[in-house]
Amino acid sequence: MHGRCKIPVTLAVLVAASLGACSQLPIAGGYPMEDQHKMQSVNHWSQFARTDAARISKALKATGDTQICIADPAIQTTFNQGFISYLGVYLHQHGLDLVACGGEVPAVMLTTQVVVHMDDRMHWRTGKLSELSTIGTIDYFATSPLEIAGAVIGTGVAVDLAAGAQGVATDTELVVTTRVQKSSADIAMFADGFYINDEDWQQYAPPVQQATLRRLPDDHGIPLRCHGC
Repeated sequence: MHGRCKIPVTLAVLVAASLGACSQLPIAGGYPMEDQHKMQSVNHWSQFARTDAARISKALKATGDTQICIADPAIQTTFNQGFISYLGVYLHQHGLDLVACGGEVPAVMLTTQVVVHMDDRMHWRTGKLSELSTIGTIDYFATSPLEIAGAVIGTGVAVDLAAGAQGVATDTELVVTTRVQKSSADIAMFADGFYINDEDWQQYAPPVQQATLRRLPDDHGIPLRCHGC
């Protein structure tokens, strides 16, 4: 009787040992679903500049500074030029005096980076009603479309579609970093990420990065690829 009981235990140990020897890769986990804004017009640049100006103004109130300058970006892009114009207007509306950079004047410095992903990602984003009508959270990095469909109540999705809330996560994203420096010391730093339309990447990418981006059509209709960036 005791000999029989040892057989399954021995087999279990052997199976566990063999699995360990295979050096299995960790399972790819995702993140809970969240919203990320999508830049599609200069009005969106204006809205983001308004948000950035409010954060900068709040940071300067803590230091007592009433003057500020906006440093010229090291690399000029269409987005940089338009965004800085809006930012100056909103900083002025917050009661800050825009002056030339130099001395002890706090300086706003803007850097941008275009990130291009491969097209084998899940392209899914729901509206608010869809999110409210889901059971738990949707892991859109690791969940199949059929699993997502099974977790969503149709009413919420239908209303979102009718209201135009349903969107598509593009393969091209923009990272914007805003730094406020005074005497080489950081007063504040903010970083924000946005989706941008794949066809609009040249408005955001500096020339040095544009040289590494070229169009390669694929089965999914996404023409953008990034080589060496």
